[in-house]
Amino acid sequence: MSWQETSQGHFTRPLDTTELFYRDIGKASGRESPPISAIARFSLSSSVEDPIQPLQLAWKAMRVKYPSMAAIDKGDHYEYDVPDASAVDSWMQETFQVASATTDANELFANVKQSNLAVIHYFPKNSEILVHCPHWRIDGMGIIMFTGQFFAALADPKDVKFGGEGANLSPSIETVGNCPKEATADGQIQIEELLRDFRPSMGLPTIQSQSPGATHRCYVEFVAHETLSVVSLCKANNITVTSAVHAAVVCVTQQLADHNNPSKVFMGVGVHDLRRYCPPPYNESDHAVTIYQTAFPALIIPSDFLTNAYQLQRAYSRLRVTPGFNVFDILRQYHETAHVMVNQGSPPGYPPPSAPDLSSLGIIDKYLPSQYKDKVEVHDFWIGVKMLMRMLCVHVWTWQGKLRMSISYNEAFYTADFVDAFLNTVKGLLLAELQILGFKNEIKEANGVAKSNSLHEQPQQENVYSSSNQESLGAIDVHRSVPENIPLENVRAKSLSTEHGTESNGRIHQHNGEYGTVTMDRLFDDAHEREVCNADQGLAEAYHELNKDGERVVQTPSQDWPAELNIQHRNDQVKHDDLQNNTAGPAHDVHRAERRMSTGIGATSVGEVLADTDEVD
Repeated sequence: MSWQETSQGHFTRPLDTTELFYRDIGKASGRESPPISAIARFSLSSSVEDPIQPLQLAWKAMRVKYPSMAAIDKGDHYEYDVPDASAVDSWMQETFQVASATTDANELFANVKQSNLAVIHYFPKNSEILVHCPHWRIDGMGIIMFTGQFFAALADPKDVKFGGEGANLSPSIETVGNCPKEATADGQIQIEELLRDFRPSMGLPTIQSQSPGATHRCYVEFVAHETLSVVSLCKANNITVTSAVHAAVVCVTQQLADHNNPSKVFMGVGVHDLRRYCPPPYNESDHAVTIYQTAFPALIIPSDFLTNAYQLQRAYSRLRVTPGFNVFDILRQYHETAHVMVNQGSPPGYPPPSAPDLSSLGIIDKYLPSQYKDKVEVHDFWIGVKMLMRMLCVHVWTWQGKLRMSISYNEAFYTADFVDAFLNTVKGLLLAELQILGFKNEIKEANGVAKSNSLHEQPQQENVYSSSNQESLGAIDVHRSVPENIPLENVRAKSLSTEHGTESNGRIHQHNGEYGTVTMDRLFDDAHEREVCNADQGLAEAYHELNKDGERVVQTPSQDWPAELNIQHRNDQVKHDDLQNNTAGPAHDVHRAERRMSTGIGATSVGEVLADTDEVD
């Protein structure tokens, strides 16, 4: 659907099914599509005395580059008018705000007002900007690209002229992808297969409030060597960072699952940036202010961390590896069908959805560098969505060599302590699970060297998607209950952090009589010591814990955990004969394993190991 100039300076184009799908999400509950926000803290060169003028010039430059940001939604179509001087002034007054009375962007983010246009707020006290726009008009990657281009314009502020910007209006994704109006018979089968996974999901226990309140966010950052370890170990196990983080989210959710929800499956959403499949110039930042994404259901039968990750990996890779699958061939009809299903609401007997959503933005430095011509330096960046429903919205991205996770949530449904504990537990579980996989890989590597001259055929790895395994997975009882006599404020969510040799702790709190607990599978107390221990003896002890009787035995959690709490532990079965035949010195091998995990398995820098992991889905 392309733009048409119906009269001089007046442009129109119909909304496509993708835009209507995202705009109308939540209509069943009578709520509008929420805005997405990008927040950045920055500094200008010392030669700039008053930042207001260059900020205004940069904002005007954005409208010339991205005129779609000022297009008006008319229900079923867009309209854009080339502005005269008076119209530009009116638009600036509406969309460029100086928040002199507000301390920082966090405060405004909590209660950002709904607007049909892109709006920027400048916070002079903290030198921050907050850009927000209806999410159906711009996606996560788009707002990152937009923010980067804004800072590029700020580094070289110029007075722009309006008049020819109509040529820069972005077509819809269905025009770019040349999507047919009707799917073929094979395409219809693909749509049915995709939407077969759309079903009620297990979710988190929430406060039983009927009306949403303010939106807040919780944030956690991985230090550089933690990021390096995560990326390296994901590569070593043939899973993406996105799949690994999402798997950790699933693991924590299944431990906390709301016992009032009868669902025993996790129905996630795989968000896919479609720019990578578009021809130039639609695959880059020239068309940032539009929605070039889709989302497919990702049905998970909850299991252990690695199995969850493999299931998610299969769901995320549909666009890239499914033979004969072209997303543009089915996109229009897929969104039309999904539009109806999503707005039907929860079926009888199921509470409103409360499963966490995850959106991975990949490595964003390409679109948002930290330096712009020595004139602008970006010190911090985060992204969030105004939440009106019961889900947690988890954003994941890597910037400046550090993996970052942020959760947007509504205060009417969750306490800050609950979300903080949830996020830190996801981080801790992710690091611990990947460390265990690293140890197992080192054991297999050592055994492979010891058996290199053996003619015995190695057994094939079990296919986690086999029908027999699916049956066993389906039989797993994922429900976790907490004895009512345990005061929930004493249940601590222990998170692993190796920065400065400290550990952070969060608390899971009571939600209006609903209880949940974090059971830290595989997260053992000496994980931090193994990360920083310089003594081979301590590493050897950790090794023997892993190998005792062919399985890993987890130590009892620290004393500040309530004794009554039933911590669920799983045993990682390790072949006993392989361990017995390991001829390498245990202390040496585990020391080598730990060193490789903390330094990126041979990589010398974060940039080296992150070089080919620019994933968004």
